[in-house]
Amino acid sequence: MSRIGPEFQCAAWAGSDACCNLEQSAKMEENNDAEYIVDAIEKVKEAYPNIDANRVYLFGIATGGFMANRLACEKPEYFGAIASFAGATFADESKCKPKKATNFLGVHGTGDTVVPIEGGVNIVGTKFPSFRESMSILSSAFGCKSERFDEDKFTLPTEATQRRAPKEVNVDVTTYEQCRGEGTLESWTIDGTDHFLEEKTSLELFSRITKWLMSQRRLGESYTLSSSAATGDGKMNAAEKQNMNEDVTISRVDFGAVEA
Repeated sequence: MSRIGPEFQCAAWAGSDACCNLEQSAKMEENNDAEYIVDAIEKVKEAYPNIDANRVYLFGIATGGFMANRLACEKPEYFGAIASFAGATFADESKCKPKKATNFLGVHGTGDTVVPIEGGVNIVGTKFPSFRESMSILSSAFGCKSERFDEDKFTLPTEATQRRAPKEVNVDVTTYEQCRGEGTLESWTIDGTDHFLEEKTSLELFSRITKWLMSQRRLGESYTLSSSAATGDGKMNAAEKQNMNEDVTISRVDFGAVEA
């Protein structure tokens, strides 16, 4: 989903007061991008009643990563899970006070020079927090009680070049535990990668993120379809059967496709 169309004068989302549509960010209550996205989702759900409302996912990259963080703060109840790559939340923690929680995954490269992992300021001096601070703000907003460095870290491949053999980059995983509603909150820190990933690295990373998202469900809800999608005769329709069996039938998730 892109922020394009005649009603938009800037293609960047107003994801926070620091990024990235500065005109909109200065008046975020007007022409609200968070409301726009939720309204678009609701219209799609109305048009396609078999959509499982408990499994609506959001993944934002860069400016979209900031927008994903904003939606985690303002509209978490609409999503089964949210993921952000190279984004950040509000520096002012008081602007992230959701009434509910959602499952959230934050991902950032330590070598990012566009959105530095240590945080910074935008062109007009508005601060955005570091990756760790952003995750801490969300952890507090979602009522998480503890933080654990996960030993199940993994690696991502890189491209071979004339000067360099293919290698792997390490990804450190931190899990925030005992979150409200038994939500899952994780951060993946990629060692050395920039804002713009090599194709081989990005394909593997985005496949993993997609698989992580699809394993989550909206907090407090069952694994079945919402009542609007029920067949009315007590039988499961095709979408419900897929949802019930997915965990045992999916063997691999590729970015943009699922293979059984």
